Amino acid sequence: MLRSGDAIVNPVTRERVVVRVTARESGGERFVAERFLPPDHPRQPERLHPIQESLITVVRGVAGFKLHGHVRMVLPGERLRAGPGAPHQLWNAGGDSLHVRFEQRPALESTERLLLTLCALAAAGKTDSRGLPSMLQRAVMIPAYADTLRLTSPPWPVQVALCRVMGPLARARGHRPFLEDWTTVRVSAAAAESSSSLAS
Repeated sequence: MLRSGDAIVNPVTRERVVVRVTARESGGERFVAERFLPPDHPRQPERLHPIQESLITVVRGVAGFKLHGHVRMVLPGERLRAGPGAPHQLWNAGGDSLHVRFEQRPALESTERLLLTLCALAAAGKTDSRGLPSMLQRAVMIPAYADTLRLTSPPWPVQVALCRVMGPLARARGHRPFLEDWTTVRVSAAAAESSSSLAS
């Protein structure tokens, strides 16, 4: 799994993540990472974290933030909070790279595993242009990460029902919820930060 100082990149969205504190290192208290989103980073679907609170500090750039349906622009130095179960969405709302410090409490190792899996799938050409996996891949991932992250659309009961129907077919075709090999998406932390600085 991840360790502090590790850095990964999603080759489709070009988002770069530098890990500062892992679940294991904090004894399950918190997961902390620096996220770098390029200007053309595709907006990700609205989501919620069932048992975790998310604390986000904008370091550089302008962030768009939607919480419970309310949208605001966020400038450097401002801190955002999405409590457990709160629907929210974060995106780069400026013309430069967006750098945010992202913290989740309590920490779950499945959060780190999900981050690695999404980047590895993108590196393998198994996502769309927004970095989202296929429906069959999601059919095995949604139940596996239900305590970590849930998309708000379609409604959760519909997602669960779809996974029950599609899950057996997805598994028969070789889809798995966890991808541990992340050598294709690992970069040095210095490279992650410097390349993000050059892009702004």
